[in-house]
Amino acid sequence: MPWRRWRRPAWAPLPPPSCRIWRRSSSTGTTRTDGTRTNRTGRISPEHEDHDGGSCVTTANGSLAALPWLTSGPGAGDLERDAADALARSAGALLGLQDPAGWWKGDLETNVAIEAEDLLLRTFLGICDDEVTSLTANWIRSKQCADGGWSNRYGGPSELSLAVEAYTALRLAGD
Repeated sequence: MPWRRWRRPAWAPLPPPSCRIWRRSSSTGTTRTDGTRTNRTGRISPEHEDHDGGSCVTTANGSLAALPWLTSGPGAGDLERDAADALARSAGALLGLQDPAGWWKGDLETNVAIEAEDLLLRTFLGICDDEVTSLTANWIRSKQCADGGWSNRYGGPSELSLAVEAYTALRLAGD
């Protein structure tokens, strides 16, 4: 897979000298620009160990090392303060939704595959009644996409496996 070279935006300051740039060389490891190599796990080979103890071995570590200078551009805020504020707001929102008894109530969603498989199983076991069959068939029909297929998520593309299950369930329902 070709790798694109990242270009620093004109407004961004230069990275600190301790942040090394890496390039991929093979499936067996990575070669840094200074010629040292790492193994597949991202650890520096012992013969190429840094004497200063610092390294940007993985993409995540490299991103974290570069974060201070990336966030010091125009419009950058205090990252720790912003993260603490976001955490406090989200925890407050979740606690506001909690029932006094300690649980949360949410909508229990289903999808076409589960409903079709339920109808197939009930029919196979001989425990399916007309009301359940009718309600399930109506629900499956209501989830049909404009192209005639079915999707596992709202607005998603139609999937053949779902269409087969839905079609079979609707045939069992009398369609």
